Amino acid sequence: MKPEHYIHQLAQSFPCLRNKIPTRLWDEFDPNHFKEQMAGWSSGEYNAGLFILNVWNPGYARARNWHFDAVLAIESWDQGNRFAFTAWCLKPYFP
Repeated sequence: MKPEHYIHQLAQSFPCLRNKIPTRLWDEFDPNHFKEQMAGWSSGEYNAGLFILNVWNPGYARARNWHFDAVLAIESWDQGNRFAFTAWCLKPYFP
């Protein structure tokens, strides 16, 4: 599976992001554009977005100071979003 398809499917696994990203698979994932789109998102959506950016490329996210805080994220997510995060934690993958 292409990395872009994996990250799209991971993002789609978060209920709070389903209406924030296109339904078609990404041919290319642009993390800067994705981060720009996050402006105005709720705290749960924003934390899910930060998680996606950090899975996509942890080093790039760190260099951009796109810090993902799991405790803050879990606090802001409902059960469905926590389940998506937990599923990834049980079988982590970095594309």
